[in-house]
Amino acid sequence: MYKISLYNKTTDVNTYPDGLARSIHFALEKDGETTELNRGYGILFAKGSINPDGTICPKGTRNPGIARKTDGTFVIRAVRVLENGADEVPSVYIYWYSSDLIRFTEAEDEGTDEALEFAATVTVTDEEASKLIAYWNAPSGKALTDFPKAKGLADPFFFRWEDKWYFIFTNDNLNDIGLYIREGDSIEELLSDDTPMHRILDVNEELELIQNFWAPEFHVIGGELYILFAISGKEFGPCCHLMKLKKGGKLTEASSYETPVPARRKDGSLLTIPEYKLEKQTLDAIDPSSPDGVDDRYGISLDMTYLKDNGRSYMLWSFRRYLGTPRDTGSMIMIAEVSEEAPWQLTSDPVIISRPVYGYENARKTCNNEGPYVYRRGDMIHVNYSGGDARGYLYIVNLLSAKSGTDLLDPASWRKRVTPICNFTTYPGVYGPGNNSWFVDEKGKEWIAFHAVDTMDGRIIHVGIFEYPENL
Repeated sequence: MYKISLYNKTTDVNTYPDGLARSIHFALEKDGETTELNRGYGILFAKGSINPDGTICPKGTRNPGIARKTDGTFVIRAVRVLENGADEVPSVYIYWYSSDLIRFTEAEDEGTDEALEFAATVTVTDEEASKLIAYWNAPSGKALTDFPKAKGLADPFFFRWEDKWYFIFTNDNLNDIGLYIREGDSIEELLSDDTPMHRILDVNEELELIQNFWAPEFHVIGGELYILFAISGKEFGPCCHLMKLKKGGKLTEASSYETPVPARRKDGSLLTIPEYKLEKQTLDAIDPSSPDGVDDRYGISLDMTYLKDNGRSYMLWSFRRYLGTPRDTGSMIMIAEVSEEAPWQLTSDPVIISRPVYGYENARKTCNNEGPYVYRRGDMIHVNYSGGDARGYLYIVNLLSAKSGTDLLDPASWRKRVTPICNFTTYPGVYGPGNNSWFVDEKGKEWIAFHAVDTMDGRIIHVGIFEYPENL
């Protein structure tokens, strides 16, 4: 028999900040040997609250305890605290219920239907312990190539088209100016410094395509090939755009693409209007238009991606208001329906399906959900997204999931995985994996591509490609 223990960790401002340390960690112990689950990274995180102005109030936990009901269900309880450990007034208990300590249901101050004694440890069988180790400490997967590769290239996206591989990315080496693409016969060739980069979109001041050429992705929509990307004008204020490949065009030639068009709302207005374009008095007069205090007309939009399900087409993207100010809402994942004939224009109102309310996505006030990317397994739709510090070791990849055929515009259709699928403990020597894409090679093998840093304090990002995690 094993004992499983629950605990918080001591905050280390340099390596393990409050948002992580005050999560609930799990460890197995037998015969004096201890195995931390999830490689010592937190497993259960308290959900932050939304302030009336739309900002996020991060939370943590204290004094976690565990008990087991007569039907075998595990019940975990912890006191919810502020991120820095200070007490909430009034105090609140959070409960999690689980049959296997892998899948959890969260509730707030509900209590249980039978008297339980909570303790820091509980006994589990050898078989249960083996399943926990196999899931939480599963091998992280082999790398397709050594890390780091393609140094200074961010937001990697790999795409197969007419028997060739293509690699499109954000070019940090050129200050994120211009869209560039590589063409090759293999992924390894695309990552080589000897493979030429083709510039397919340059600065255009007349069209206000000037800076922040960010996170380009190829998608086939209604039989046409588009690049989805974000871009700013003279001042910082990225907005989502689409650029269509002309019939018979070559992916590596700038002349093969139509003029980029900005994404628009169903009334024809721009998807988002950068706040610098508004007069201060106008901005201050805007009332929050949604229940959680976010007016999604004004701010920045980026990282747009495409999803088709049950005959309906959708765009997902990241949206944020008041970046870098005390009113910063944090970035969030949005979804709206579009038509295949005009995918740049929404046919529904945008809906928020994820906000950075957990410690792994808001540590050190990063408050970030971005980079959604869609893939499928069976009847499930999965959206990988990134959270935390986009240029540092706290960056993560996590998962939103919904069942195919459900109402994808209903936030209740989406479930967020309890803890990230990739973090700085997942791959040795890889820190802050994030802004991912997913692809399948010619042999049917699944890979995840992301950018990351190669040291704990690194800020120059590089490309990594690894086998896709199986423990989902």
